[in-house]
Amino acid sequence: MTTFNLLGCCVIRDAFRIGDIHQKYKVLKFYQSTNPISFCQKSKIRLAQEDFTGWFDWANFIKKCVCADINKTVLDDIAATPSDFLLIDLCELRFKNCKLNLQGEDEFLVTQTKYINEIIENKDFLRSVGVESYSTDLELSEQETIRYLDEFVRRIKQYYDEKQIVLVKNLPVWRHLNDQQHCFEEFWIPAITKMRNALEKYYEYLQKRMPDIHVISMPEYVLGDSLHLWGKDSLHFVDEYYKYLFAAIDIITGRHADEISELQELQNIYSRYFYNLDKLKRFEYYMAAQRLPDNILFNGDLNVSKEGRLNEWKNSCSKDSVYIAQEKTLKCGNEVKTWAVILQKIASDRIRGKKITFTIDFETDSESMLNMAIRCKEGNEKIYLMNKQINSYGERKTYSVTVDFPADLDETNETEFMLYINKPLHQAKIYRVKAEEGEVSTMF
Repeated sequence: MTTFNLLGCCVIRDAFRIGDIHQKYKVLKFYQSTNPISFCQKSKIRLAQEDFTGWFDWANFIKKCVCADINKTVLDDIAATPSDFLLIDLCELRFKNCKLNLQGEDEFLVTQTKYINEIIENKDFLRSVGVESYSTDLELSEQETIRYLDEFVRRIKQYYDEKQIVLVKNLPVWRHLNDQQHCFEEFWIPAITKMRNALEKYYEYLQKRMPDIHVISMPEYVLGDSLHLWGKDSLHFVDEYYKYLFAAIDIITGRHADEISELQELQNIYSRYFYNLDKLKRFEYYMAAQRLPDNILFNGDLNVSKEGRLNEWKNSCSKDSVYIAQEKTLKCGNEVKTWAVILQKIASDRIRGKKITFTIDFETDSESMLNMAIRCKEGNEKIYLMNKQINSYGERKTYSVTVDFPADLDETNETEFMLYINKPLHQAKIYRVKAEEGEVSTMF
């Protein structure tokens, strides 16, 4: 069985969790929440996992990683457990650094993860382990970081030949799927871009220092998963990315003569896959949005009831004009003063003092015009808050408009949403109508 030691973020471990369903490989050691800046330093402190018991509610794996980060034993532990391959990434460099000052002027940096933040917030624990003071949120320069990368390369090459080392160029992504809410969620793009640019420089530097290592590059268009097992994070991806990494590992362990071209082709295949996945999810979420129960209008799909009537809508047509409910088609007569209207009353408490966006999914021919209107009635007085004349020129389209409703609107004000045609022989198909709070329509 081929064995691996892993040093990086959780992504490289999840490649085996998701991809290795037949248990082809064995992971011996895995460390995360620590980076080359930290584990290439020296420390006189020695903590054990049980030292955290009663202080912090952490899993044993987290205790192990935090201990190794503080004690500076990561590389020694990896070296003491030889494996066929060493799998690494540099994503833990995204964390800032914390300097711990011990008694006797001993000081060193640790990786400032959320677990280190918990430690430094607990003053009693710090005193119990001999930490006198600390400095947080330290960012090293690019030159200083590269100096630590040099030391990292020097040390791992003492135990691994370059052909045993696999560099996985994981990068954070800002765009994530949320299949529960049927939407995309985003991280702040400037922060993600800054992080990606820095990591790409350090990956390139490692490749120059170790030209014979195996390299797995990231496909384009990779998407994150907001509902990931480990929670939402810029490095928590959809399962297909881990399957890609595992397929790449299979190529490398197979020791193919054309490894580079096979890895490139695999990367291209998955780039196309993620590009199409994005498009598929856009459509899936769009369709789901049509079924959300937030449509202020009733029967927005204009479905016909069992009695053949159009529920919640009122038809008002002059001679020869008609609304054919089964075909969802509004037709005007052939006289000069004919008109065809469908309208629906809107409850005042749903719209009072709000911005409401009305969207219509419709189709007309190149000549016909469809009118969309909002009308308030108080007694015999009628006020149009909005009246738009629209044409789709023979193609099905959506049209949207936002209306500000008065704050003093009450139940005595009868508010109506109207769709009508008032020109001879004009007609329109009306597929769906939606009214939503806010200035953005989910029908787009």
